[in-house]
Amino acid sequence: MKPSLRPLDRRGVTLVEIMVVTLLLVIVIAGIAGILVHQQREFVGHRATRRAEGSLHAALGVASSVLRTAGANPYGITFTALEPNPMAQPSWSNVVARSDFAPADGDVADVGEDVRLWTANDTMFARWTAGGATEAVAAPVRGLSFTYFRPDGTEITSAADVPLAVRVRVTATAPADAQTTRLIRRSAWVYLRN
Repeated sequence: MKPSLRPLDRRGVTLVEIMVVTLLLVIVIAGIAGILVHQQREFVGHRATRRAEGSLHAALGVASSVLRTAGANPYGITFTALEPNPMAQPSWSNVVARSDFAPADGDVADVGEDVRLWTANDTMFARWTAGGATEAVAAPVRGLSFTYFRPDGTEITSAADVPLAVRVRVTATAPADAQTTRLIRRSAWVYLRN
């Protein structure tokens, strides 16, 4: 004897079943959207941090180059190689570095021979010649700090003693991103001409 086949139930889908499926779909879509929003925020934060790191690298590179050439003086002319804080800020956050090398011609009037570095409005600026135009060098860079050291390693605290310096620690800071107040800080050591 063969089992009898019952006719299929043709009632369809109930409203409760549709609501359950819809709720499950909403939960899955909300979860995916949350993950995408989180990933986007992380991407933007990492991009801002990489930009700040690149700006700090550029700022320290420029400052190191300028300070390394300070005091180049093949003709023995009279000038002050380093002038810390020419803008009279509360801290040594700016500098003028002078040299005679581009070309060595007995003056410090050529491009790169009388350079001033400072920051303002999250930008590092340079003036490449005395009385010359200001140029933005790196952004974002919130601040610069120049700390000078004697040959015995002690820190110089008087501008009059800066000619005794043999090395400088340059510290630059930049905002990590626009959403926080977190700063990234990087330093470089520069050995000076004697």
